[in-house]
Amino acid sequence: MKERKCLEEYFEGFAPWRWLHGVFKYLTIFFLMAVVLVIFSIVLSRYVFRTNLFGMDEILNICALWLYFMGGIYGTYEESHIQGDLLNLTFTKRWHYKAHKIYIYVFCTVLLALWSYWGIRFFGDSVGSIRKNTGTGIPFWVNQIPIPIGMWGMFFYSIYHLARNIWNPVSSYITREEKEAAEKKALGIEGLDGEEADS
Repeated sequence: MKERKCLEEYFEGFAPWRWLHGVFKYLTIFFLMAVVLVIFSIVLSRYVFRTNLFGMDEILNICALWLYFMGGIYGTYEESHIQGDLLNLTFTKRWHYKAHKIYIYVFCTVLLALWSYWGIRFFGDSVGSIRKNTGTGIPFWVNQIPIPIGMWGMFFYSIYHLARNIWNPVSSYITREEKEAAEKKALGIEGLDGEEADS
């Protein structure tokens, strides 16, 4: 019986799917550059020209919030966020890794569903507000809108990873020993003992 393909093989060949996380990727890059530029402008004006650019702290806050949550969305898609997981050191079977991944994404999806619900309410409160930033006059919802967008985006990709780990065959996972062996092979130290490898 032919083994089914991994779910990501279907999605990655779908152009709108690639465009979607491409948008989040380039928004992250854009706001990262904006944060650097604003900080450079603030430092230059304060310590070189001995003046203060009024309202720049508010613009920095807006750019930083967008950067944080757009980066959070893209990091969730890439699974590149920081993890502190010691359980996988005890796993010896491929199905252990699969079950562990499913457990992680069930937990993450439930939490993000709750935060996304709060994000909807937060979105309504923010858009309905007439508050503005004192320095720039930018509506306050511009500061707040990346929060619900970030929650919805991370929730969306968490559902994707949950479905992917449920769908993917056990053979698509690798154990720690297999990963270490592959890394040694790539480095050309396969079959060497400890002293030879260190030398």
